[in-house]
Amino acid sequence: MFVIDDRIMTSSTIIDDWPLSTVILKNEKAVPWLILVPRVENARELMDLSQDEQYQLSLEMAALSKLIKQTFDCDKLNIATLGNIVPQLHIHVVARTKTDPYWPESIWQSAYVSNAYDDNTFITLQKKLQDLVKDTVFE
Repeated sequence: MFVIDDRIMTSSTIIDDWPLSTVILKNEKAVPWLILVPRVENARELMDLSQDEQYQLSLEMAALSKLIKQTFDCDKLNIATLGNIVPQLHIHVVARTKTDPYWPESIWQSAYVSNAYDDNTFITLQKKLQDLVKDTVFE
């Protein structure tokens, strides 16, 4: 049975499922941050996915990138599959601006301190993203 690592879910909420991946919103108000988790048991690296799954994941990464770029006013998208702490395959897609507190450095730095949304803002953003994710079409 596929399960998303608790360390991802501790600071995040599920938005919806796409054909391959679960779309997750990280509770981080400093930078808009979403995560794709392919629902493939024991996948740790991109190479652990079949060729068809790799293709679908690339479509989902592009769709999420486009959704984030259209939803948030950002200067750059940071897309990464680090997995040093959480080895389960997951892809971070983070909207960066020149005015965010970590620019131009990586958000994965020792100075990073989590800064959660207030509950109402997080719920409102979650609902907005759920609508956008549901409307995404893969061809």
